[in-house]
Amino acid sequence: MADTQRNIINCNKAFTTLFGYTLDEIRGKQTHSVYSDMDEFQQMGQEIKQKMDTPGFIHTIHYRKKSGAVFPGETGLLYLRDSEKSLKGFIGLIRDISERLEHQKEKKLQQAQKMESIGTLAGGIAHDFNNILSAILGYSQLALSDVSSGRDYHGDLKEIYKAGLRASDLVRQILTFSRKSEAQFMPMKAAPI
Repeated sequence: MADTQRNIINCNKAFTTLFGYTLDEIRGKQTHSVYSDMDEFQQMGQEIKQKMDTPGFIHTIHYRKKSGAVFPGETGLLYLRDSEKSLKGFIGLIRDISERLEHQKEKKLQQAQKMESIGTLAGGIAHDFNNILSAILGYSQLALSDVSSGRDYHGDLKEIYKAGLRASDLVRQILTFSRKSEAQFMPMKAAPI
């Protein structure tokens, strides 16, 4: 609990355990003594003024323990008012979120590693598929050159060749993704797509 000047007037056992201060050591000190950064202390002061009509709000602050260790804290703030609605002080609710943030970082790293693995796998599959497509495209071209355009299966061979080209383009896109290289953007006609 703090007064309107943000001087600490009381705290619970959880606060003294978290910060390492006794009630006697911390009582009367301004709340900036547990902040790691004066800029954050001033920003919180601005938030307190701007959100006077908000029943409570949550803000993330970097706090400093008595030992000097810094930790991120999720801070909820409630306004203390008397029966005439005059502001008498504040109740700050602080939760150490170090573990939560560390867990989020680990999940992001795992996701990045998973995406890298998928890219590597896709690249390997695409290379193998490209080898198969080379045979399909090559043999369909040879067959097309041996068959006159009036034959029944000439159109079928052309379709096989066109499908091979489309598949080859798809393989190129997969390889672009797996290499994390920049794709080249160009105007295209939407109708054929």
